[in-house]
Amino acid sequence: MRFDSSILTFTVVCFLSTDYVCAAHSTSDPPPDFNADMLFSFLAKNDYGSSMTRQPTPRPTCKPGEYGCPETHPPTLRPKVSDPPSESPSEPPTGPCSVEVNISCIGTNEAGNDVDCKEIPSPEGSCSDGDLETLSFTYIGTTCDQSANTQDDVCEDSGSGQLDDAVITCFADGDEVLRKEVSVGDMITVPASGSLSQMLSCDIVGVTNNRRQTVKIDTTGDEDLYLKDIYGSLQVESCGDKNCLVDVEYTYTIKNIGNLAMDITLLERTSFAQVELNGEVRSGTQTDDITDLVKEKNILPEQSTEAVESGVIDVCIEGQYKTSVLVEADPPEGVPCKDDDMFEIVTEPEGCRVDVEVTCEDDDGTNCADIEAPSPQCNNGEEITTITFTYIGGLCDQSSNTQEDECQDFNNGPSNTGRSRIICLSEISNNLEELFSGDVEVGDMVTIPSSASTNLGGEIMCEISQDNELKQRLKIVTSGDNESNDDLFLKDIFGSLQVESCDEKDCLIPITYTYTLENVGQSPMEITVLDRTRDGDTISLLDKIEDKTLEFGETRVVPEEDVLDVCVEEDIVTTVSAEADPPTGEPCFDVDEYVINPKPKFCRVDVEITCVDEDGNDCDEIIPPPFNCNEDGCVDEVSFTFVGPPVSARFVCKNDAGDDLFRETVFIGEKVTLTENLSPIVNCEMFDTGNGAKIRDFDIDTCEDLSLKDVYGESLRLESCDEQNCLVPIEYTYTIDNIGTVDMEITELLRTRDGSTVDLIDLVEDTNLAAGEDTVAKETEELDVCVDSDILTTVRVEVDPPEGVPCFDEDEYLIIIEATSSPTDPPSPSPSDP
Repeated sequence: MRFDSSILTFTVVCFLSTDYVCAAHSTSDPPPDFNADMLFSFLAKNDYGSSMTRQPTPRPTCKPGEYGCPETHPPTLRPKVSDPPSESPSEPPTGPCSVEVNISCIGTNEAGNDVDCKEIPSPEGSCSDGDLETLSFTYIGTTCDQSANTQDDVCEDSGSGQLDDAVITCFADGDEVLRKEVSVGDMITVPASGSLSQMLSCDIVGVTNNRRQTVKIDTTGDEDLYLKDIYGSLQVESCGDKNCLVDVEYTYTIKNIGNLAMDITLLERTSFAQVELNGEVRSGTQTDDITDLVKEKNILPEQSTEAVESGVIDVCIEGQYKTSVLVEADPPEGVPCKDDDMFEIVTEPEGCRVDVEVTCEDDDGTNCADIEAPSPQCNNGEEITTITFTYIGGLCDQSSNTQEDECQDFNNGPSNTGRSRIICLSEISNNLEELFSGDVEVGDMVTIPSSASTNLGGEIMCEISQDNELKQRLKIVTSGDNESNDDLFLKDIFGSLQVESCDEKDCLIPITYTYTLENVGQSPMEITVLDRTRDGDTISLLDKIEDKTLEFGETRVVPEEDVLDVCVEEDIVTTVSAEADPPTGEPCFDVDEYVINPKPKFCRVDVEITCVDEDGNDCDEIIPPPFNCNEDGCVDEVSFTFVGPPVSARFVCKNDAGDDLFRETVFIGEKVTLTENLSPIVNCEMFDTGNGAKIRDFDIDTCEDLSLKDVYGESLRLESCDEQNCLVPIEYTYTIDNIGTVDMEITELLRTRDGSTVDLIDLVEDTNLAAGEDTVAKETEELDVCVDSDILTTVRVEVDPPEGVPCFDEDEYLIIIEATSSPTDPPSPSPSDP
C-alpha cells in the first residue's frame, strides 16, 4: 500500500481556548511559546489522534453543517446496554466501595462495518483505479514547491508566502464545482456539484493579500492520484469510499462492582497522540474532566453507566494514539474508590511512494529538448580556422559531400576495428605543415589543427594507416572559396571522417541528464533499483546513490553526462525506472522518460553523373574501333546512317543473287543495316519518296576498301562493320541523394549538353526523398567514338524542403574522344537530345 506526500516547510499550530485560533510557523522557527499541549490542541482540532468532541466556539469562517466544521453541541452519549439493576437488599450493605472502568473503541472499515479501532485497515492508496466521484482535501496553505505527487505537476504561485485564509474555486471540465472560503486545517470536498471525469482545476486566492495559486489535478485516471498527495495548498484525504480520516467512538463503561451504592464524582480522560505527517513528527497530551458526559452518576451495586466521545484518527500515516481514563466514586459512607484504564491505537500504513524525474540541460542551462541545430554550412565565403571530425572508419564509397571527391582506398581500405593512425597536412606558405598526428579508434574525435597557432590553409590532406600500412588518402577543401564550388557542411562525410564542428558551429553538444528521486509517501523507504535505458541499452545507476534510505520529502540526485548530436533528426528517449522498499508492505516504483527530438533544418542535396556502355565501361574510357573493316577480309554485317539529302528516301539493296537485303523508307539520321546474305558487291538503289523516281544507284564492296565513316552513294555513312562500331549505346545515370536532415521534393533536374538544356524531371524515379534516401534518372544515348570531340554534360538539381529555402547541387561529366584515324567526311554531330 503506497501513500503520497512531500516536505511541508510550515507547521500549522492551533490553540484551544474559547476559540480555535490557528497560525502558521516555519518548522525552522517555531513560536517561542510552542509546547506539546498546544500541538495536541492542533491535533484535536484537526481530528488527528483521539480528538474529543467538546464544545468549542465555532470559527468565524466555519458554517454549521459544512464538512470539517467542529460540532457546537455537546456530544451525544451512546449508553451501553447493561444488566437491569438488582433489587435493593433488605439489609444495609456492608463492605468497601469498588468501581471498574473499561475503554472500548469502535470505527468503520471501507465496507461501512463496525470494527475495533485497533483493527481499522489503511485503505489502498490509489485513487486512479476507477471512476472518481468525490475527492476531499485538507487545506494546508503551502506553496507549489512543497507539492508531493507523481503527476506532471501543474501548480503556479503568484506572490510569496503561505495562504492562511483563502477562497477556493474549483472547476471540472470548465464547470464550477466548488467555491468556499477556507482557513488552514479546513476540509473541502469536490465536487459540491458536477463530476470529476475531467481535469480538476482550482484557483486559490488570499482573503487578505494578493497571493494566488493555481492547481491542476488529473482526476481522469490517466495519471497516478494517491491519498496524501500534496498539490500546492491541497492534501488529498479521501477519494470515493477510500478515506484516511476515520470516525471513531470511544465508550467509557463504568461499573459498580462493590456492595455499596456510589456517586461518580470524577471521570478524567487523558489523550496522547504522536503522528508523523509529511515528514514531521507531531505529538501532544491533553487532559479533560468529562464527568458531565457520564449518563447516570448514581449507580447501585452491579449496575453500569457510560460516557461516549467521538473522534477521528488518520489511518494513512504512522501514529500512536493513547487514551486513558480515571474514574472516582463516593459511597454514602466509607472511603471513596477509583479505577483507571488505557486504550492504545497504533497506525502503521504499509507501502511507499517514490517519484523519479528526468531533466536535461546543456552547459548553458538550456533544456536539452530546446537546443537548436546550427546553420550547416561551414565555409560560406570565409575560410574556417578549426574543424572537428568523428572517425567513423570505412571506405571512400561511403563519402557524402558536394566537393570533388578526392578519396582513394589502398590495401582494401581501413577496417572498422582496431586502432588507426591519422596524419593530416596542409600547404601553408608553400610549405607542408602537419595539422594532426595521432592514433584513433572508431568514435574518437579528431580536431584540426591540434595546435591553436596553426592555420588550416586552403585544404586538408589526410592519410589513414593501420598496422603501418596505408589504407586511405583523402582531401578536404576548407578555403571557403565560393567560386570553387567546394562547399563544406556539417555532417559531410569524407571517407573515414565525418564533419562534426567548424569554428563556432558544433553538432555535438555536451549535456547532463539529472535523475531526481523523491520520497513522496508517508513511510521511509530504501532505493533498491535505479535503471536507465537509452537506445536499447539499460544500465544500473544504483551505485551512484550513497545513502539509499529516504525519509518523507528527501531526495537523491544522480547526474549523468552525455553528448547530444543536434544535427541528426531522431528521437532520443531516456527512460528511468526506480524501485524502493518500505519497512512493511509491498515495494513501490515509478518511471519517467525524457525525449529529445532534434529538428535540424539542413536542406542538402547531392547529384552525381555516371555514364557506362552496355559492358559497364565508363563512357570516358571507351576505346574507338579501327576504321579499316577488311583486315580479315569480307564482312558479314554493315550499318549506315542516312545523312541526306533529301530529307527522306527509299532504299532497295540487293546481293549479287538478286535477293533483297533492305527495302525501306528512311529519314535523315535513321539506319540502313545489311545483316544477312551479303555478297562481295551489294547494289543499292535510292528513290525519291515523293514521285518514286530513282535518284541514283551505287555499289558497296564488302571485301575491299571498306572504312568506317566513309560515305556511299553520297547519302549513307558507314557506322559499323561486324564488331567494329562507331555508335556505342551508352546510359547516363543521374543519382540524386538527400544528404540533409529534412524531407525534400525534387522540383527540377536540368541537363545541358551541346548548348541545349532539357528538364529530365519526368525521368526521376521518385521525386520525394526522406533524409538519407536517394533516387535516379536515366538517359540513353549513342556515343560516336569515331570522331574527335569533347562532350560535356552538366546537370543541376533543385529541391524544396517542407519549410525554408530550397537547395540545389550541380555536377558535370566530360567525355573526350580521340579517334584512331580521321574520317574522310566532316565529323558527325554529337548525340541528339531525346
